[in-house]
Amino acid sequence: MRDTIYRDEAVEVIKAWFKVIKLNPDILIDGIISLPSAEKIQGEWTQNVFRSDIYRYECSNCKAHHRARYDYCPSCGARMQKGIDNER
Repeated sequence: MRDTIYRDEAVEVIKAWFKVIKLNPDILIDGIISLPSAEKIQGEWTQNVFRSDIYRYECSNCKAHHRARYDYCPSCGARMQKGIDNER
């Protein structure tokens, strides 16, 4: 089972315990802060003209350009919303 926790609450618990044991928690806190978010990122594709005959699609989340539309952005992992522009 995977649980979702809040980083700021985890950091506060770590700070409290490390204060009791009188050690510096900075390395552990940096590790917690650097973990990727468990929240699902949403985005959508916008169509851009690369040349007169080639289209590129831009991710609204990370602004990366791709030659095709995918269900997820290959660059940032954002799940693309379904809609008129995103239907295959």
